Order: sequence, then C-alpha cells, then structure tokens
Amino acid sequence: MRRAFLAMSAFVLLAGCGSPGPVAGGNYKLYEAASARTVQLVAVIDTQSRATERRLPWGIPSTDGKHFFSVSAKTLQDIDPHTGTVLRTLQLPGIYELPAATLGGAPGGLSQNGRYLILQMAGQRTSSHMLLIDTQLFNVAKRIDLSGRFDFDAVNNTGQSVYVIEYPNAADSYYHVRVYEVLAGQLGGYTVVDKGGPNEIMTGVRLSGVFSPDGQWLYSLYARADKGAFVHALNLNGPWAFCLDLPGSGYSSNMNAFQWSLAITPDGRHVYAANAPMGLVTRIENLDGGQPSIKSIGRITSTRSAAIPFVQNVAAKEMGPQGAVVSTDGKTLVTAGEKGLIWIDTGTLQVRHRVLTDWSVWSLAASPDGATIYALNDQGAIAELSMASARVVSTFDPAEGFPMGLLRVEPA
Repeated sequence: MRRAFLAMSAFVLLAGCGSPGPVAGGNYKLYEAASARTVQLVAVIDTQSRATERRLPWGIPSTDGKHFFSVSAKTLQDIDPHTGTVLRTLQLPGIYELPAATLGGAPGGLSQNGRYLILQMAGQRTSSHMLLIDTQLFNVAKRIDLSGRFDFDAVNNTGQSVYVIEYPNAADSYYHVRVYEVLAGQLGGYTVVDKGGPNEIMTGVRLSGVFSPDGQWLYSLYARADKGAFVHALNLNGPWAFCLDLPGSGYSSNMNAFQWSLAITPDGRHVYAANAPMGLVTRIENLDGGQPSIKSIGRITSTRSAAIPFVQNVAAKEMGPQGAVVSTDGKTLVTAGEKGLIWIDTGTLQVRHRVLTDWSVWSLAASPDGATIYALNDQGAIAELSMASARVVSTFDPAEGFPMGLLRVEPA
C-alpha cells in the first residue's frame, strides 16, 4: 500500500510556496530525505545559506548526530554526516535494507537510544530475515531467521527484545505482535496482548510512530479500513501493549483516516494524535508511566468547505516521519492542517493560530531547543517558523527533488 501511495503522489496538484519572510533565522542543519530522479538520498541543508552542503546516500542519522548509517547491497556504512567521510564498513551476509518508519517510506530501524539498528531483507513471504546491529561495536550482534512472514516493529534500548509483526496467513491482513528474545535466540511463545481491553485481532496500515524519551514506550498510529484509527502503545520493556481507539471512521469510507499525526511531550507523559481534515485532536495521558489512556478529545474547526480530493489528500500528508510537534513546555501542539499549520493550546485543545494557509505541509520537525519549527511542503520548499509566535521567519526551496520527510534538525 505504501508503494501505491508514493506512486500516486506524482500526480499531486502542487500548492504555491507563498511569499518569503525575513532572511535572518536559526543556524541549523536540516536532514531531508528526498527522491531525485531514480536515486533516494538525504540532503544536509544549511538554514542560513539555504544551500545543500552535501548529499548523503539513503540512510538514517544516529540519535547523537555523530553517525549516519546507510546500506548499499551487502554493505553497511557508518558515515560522518558532517563531512561525508566513510568511517567504517560492515559486510552483510546478504542484501538487507533499512525498514520504513512511516507510510511514506522514511527510513527507520534504530532503538530509541541509537545503540541498536535492525536491517531486514525485503520481499520475502515464506521466511523472514533480520540483522541486529550493535552500532557502537559495529558488528552483527544477532542474525534473526524466522519461518513465515514478519515485519520489523521495534527494538528496545537493551537490544534484548526485538518486536516483530507476524502475519499468520498471507491471504489475510490481520497480524500479531511477537517478541524475538535475543538471548534465547527464538520467538517468545506468546503474543503481545492488549492490557486495556479484549485481545482483538489487529489489522491496519501503520502511519508513523514516536518513542517516549526514556525508550520504554513506542506509540504507533494505524489506520483501519472499516473502523477508526488507533494508537498502539507498546511497552518495550515488557510483552504487553494498550490499543487506544481514535474517533472517526475507516479509510474505506473516509480517506482522511490516513491524516492522523502523533507528537509527544518532552517528559513523555502526554501524547497527542491530531487529524485536522477530520477536525479532531486527542490527548493521551501516561502520567504513571504504566497505563496510557485517552483523556480528552477536541475539535479543530475547518476553514475549508469541501473535502480534499483523494489523491491530493493521501499524498500530501503523513508521508514524512511526523506531522506534529509539541513545544518544550508542553503547552503548544503544532500540527499540519488541511492547508498550512495549526497552533493548538494543549490545555484547552483550542486553535490559537493558522499560518502558511496556501501550503500542503508534508513533514514537520523542531530544533533541539524547541524554539524553531521547520515545515516541508509537497513541492520540497521549507519554511522556518517561531514556535512561540507562529511567525514565518523565512521560506526557501533547496530543490532536492521529491520530498519524503525531515529526519533531523541539529545546530550548525
């Protein structure tokens, strides 16, 4: 399904970029995943000069920003992202790739602390093969070979539990979450159960996910065909989860079901799921760190009278790693709207500001201090905005090709 959406996106009606604001802005480097002709790459963009400093091969930056991991054929490379120099290479026992982290194909596979990386073979249905890479020692810590169809879901910070999605029947779309126990060298003889309700059959299309800051939880968004979307809150230190149902109908009757975005507060106690085209924002609380639950549902008033056409709607949203961010004080949620960006008060779930109303926002990312937001639109243009005031500081177009998402923002 993800490949079909990417193919559709070539026909999107592109929105205008608007008038650029003042030139002065933050001094940051942006990592933009993009597709240029037949090559996928990650561009490192300087926000002051507005120029691309270097182009890295398709890959993922480490959480500390000191490394960049890229796979080519049977070789894993550790690249210095600030110079493009290859620091280390690791020969792999086959052709592996980075698993996708979002519906749009942005790369993933890292544990929350960046110590472990999962690579997986693609296109296999009768057997599945993954590699657990220790990024510090830069070696294969474990080869994972499974009979049947499995997809990678998450690896915890210890590298001892690899969560995988098992599809018991290739003809059906339902699945189970299982745990591969690294020390035992096998799947645990159990499925990850929903502690918040009946253990229903899981089904749906994964849109995106966010880790809690301590790495204990992974919150993943799933859209379903005939039911509302849900957040799968997976405890990475124990084989259990909570399935939190979001309001709305399934994508078979409303394609806006694909427009949910997730954001988490810096303390990890609140998670927000927003869907501006459906006019909904939901607050999930996990105050004690052990039982996430939906606490509040707010309404986002629409500024448009008609629904966005199917192709434009699906292609122009939720194709990047994340469509929402929260301020460092946890008081403001910024999310992509039907057009532009929306500032929401997290206390009241009421809209404060709307900006860039002629943009179709593709991906959002915040600076490390949370003061600056960068938005990537469906044409590949980038806007720099103030979190505090919602002021557009500048807009520019690095012209890196078809945009896929903003992976990282770091100080220059």
